[in-house]
Amino acid sequence: MARVRRLAAGRAGHGGTLDPDAAGVLPVAIGQSLALLGRIDWSPKTYAAVARFGALTDTLDAAGAIVARSAPPWPGRADLERSAPFLVGAGLQLPPQRSAIRQHGERAHRRARRGENFFLAPRPVVVHSLTVTDADGALFRFVAEVSSGTYVRALVRDWAQMLGQAASLVALIRTRAGPFGIEEAVTLEELQEDGIEQALRSWQAVWSGPRLELAAAEVAGVLRGRFPSGLEPENGVLTALTREGRLYALTDGPQRFVRVFPEGLS
Repeated sequence: MARVRRLAAGRAGHGGTLDPDAAGVLPVAIGQSLALLGRIDWSPKTYAAVARFGALTDTLDAAGAIVARSAPPWPGRADLERSAPFLVGAGLQLPPQRSAIRQHGERAHRRARRGENFFLAPRPVVVHSLTVTDADGALFRFVAEVSSGTYVRALVRDWAQMLGQAASLVALIRTRAGPFGIEEAVTLEELQEDGIEQALRSWQAVWSGPRLELAAAEVAGVLRGRFPSGLEPENGVLTALTREGRLYALTDGPQRFVRVFPEGLS
């Protein structure tokens, strides 16, 4: 993100962290569009993953120290496919302590690195689908489509435990985040070569909520903080106020602005 901020010559943020050793799609916003990041659900997210039976680490991936071991025979593809449906659906997941979750104002991974003992409460997650793509000895590969906030590392831990094994994540690629797939992603090197403007997408690419069209005369009033008379957005529902494809404000009820965009978002 530091490199993106330098290229953007200003503020930049992202729509969901990636583990340090993971790769793939990371939605990025700059300037005024940062206000949308926390108001968009980037679900579902899709991951291609590789895991290995035989050892569980304290980070749940290959970077950590081994805390438990298991021995062959390793579960085969049929075992994985039979057990996968039990992990699909809504449920609670115990997140890894080496994670970006904030607890008492501090990232959990920082407390874990200091050797502190603490507990992270289980979090609600949804596993939309879990598809085994290969199994060869201790290694197995799968594709998971999950809700935001789901840790694939923890999914591997739970899956292995279900099969009476220890396992850790070996490799992870996020292939989709909400509307963005890896086929349309750009690398940092491409951003540096072509410029960040070439990679920007319209706010409409990520917006799936309701929108109300403003009259030309109403835009000026909105930019001065005046709510248009007669406009009745649904109470409690985030709604975009637009004019000819530009986003000028977000509202969540009558006479109430959540955010106004002085220059409008294209």
